Amino acid sequence: MQGTIDLRRALEQTLRFDVEELCKPSLRKSLPRESDPTALAFFAQVLHRWSTSRIQVRPRRVYYSAALRQNPLLAKFQERIEEIAELLRNGDEALHNPDKHYFSKDYYKAIHGDGKGGVKVKYDKLLQEWQIYHFHIGKESAVEELLYAIVLEDAVLMIDLFGHGLDFADAKVLHAAKREWPQIFEGVGLRGIQGSKHPPEVIQRFRENGVNYFLDIDGTALTPHTTSILGGFPVLVRLALDRFLALAAEIQESLEHPSSPDIMSIAQSFGVEPKDLRLTVLPDRRNFFGFVIIEDEPTGKKAKFVHECLIFPWRAPRSQEMAKALTVAGEEGP
Repeated sequence: MQGTIDLRRALEQTLRFDVEELCKPSLRKSLPRESDPTALAFFAQVLHRWSTSRIQVRPRRVYYSAALRQNPLLAKFQERIEEIAELLRNGDEALHNPDKHYFSKDYYKAIHGDGKGGVKVKYDKLLQEWQIYHFHIGKESAVEELLYAIVLEDAVLMIDLFGHGLDFADAKVLHAAKREWPQIFEGVGLRGIQGSKHPPEVIQRFRENGVNYFLDIDGTALTPHTTSILGGFPVLVRLALDRFLALAAEIQESLEHPSSPDIMSIAQSFGVEPKDLRLTVLPDRRNFFGFVIIEDEPTGKKAKFVHECLIFPWRAPRSQEMAKALTVAGEEGP
């Protein structure tokens, strides 16, 4: 048996398809090349940031905090805030219309140029770590105040109005959220341990150098709800990618062994002897939705190799929709 089963390379090719769909044509030429050992991690990071930062359109209950209701600026921006609240209540796709400026320009960009001819992923750390979004309450970006809110699966908790540039290092948003909705912080943090109280600029330097930090919020050392971002890279993405590649290596070993149950089954379905198989993974946008498309090079026969571990998280939404459309249309492939 011969062939080239390279699941790592196939994963990189597939994620490249997703990232190319999400970025401007002018930036595609700056994406990491196939020979770049950092390419796979970069693509995983792009898709994680995109998938976890987009508000999924569905109806939600909207709650105003006492602090927001009592804020003297509420009257000035109430029409715009209620407009945003109504879109969230109805699950209206118009929330994502860039012409309405409900979000910053970065919200609509999967990747950014780094100013040196390359590309980078730009994270809103308050969003990525705490699911706290900021909405633009002025129709133009010149308005200093922003509406900060926690977006949950079925509810939106509108915290208050604050200025630009806040993140995990500046705890005022978290203090305000915990005062209003302490129940959502239950079980989050290190019980019985008090966090440190360094100024925001010191905390930012810690995190830029890969040092995690526990904020003191009313006597509790809080850690992020989702994943820490250290040195610009989410810890969760690294862990998930390493785990996926370890499982893929086990699957690949099975596909390279002539007497494995997987190979015996494939050989039988193709009507050839296991020793005569020469399998390769075809580049296909549908790969890693729970399967990969394989081909036997001598016969040209193709098949889906299905495995529950071949589902990569954070596939780009448009690719998921495309795969679903192909299935509905009866074009599931080989």
